[in-house]
Amino acid sequence: REIDSVAQLFTAMAIEYFGYVPDRARNTTTRDILSLASSLGISITEDTILKYLKHGASFISRDWVPHER
Repeated sequence: REIDSVAQLFTAMAIEYFGYVPDRARNTTTRDILSLASSLGISITEDTILKYLKHGASFISRDWVPHER
């Protein structure tokens, strides 16, 4: 359950702050997150990022809309 919760939070943050759109075939979000992680010294692959974005998205309602900025 913890992985599910963390994946949901990760995906919600990606939607809110990086403009991630789960249904879109191509997103720059994985590269943006990878770049941020690298700048912090975190080693992670695009595949891992995408895996958890997809996992988290499976729990988030398709009609959820991020807050206006």
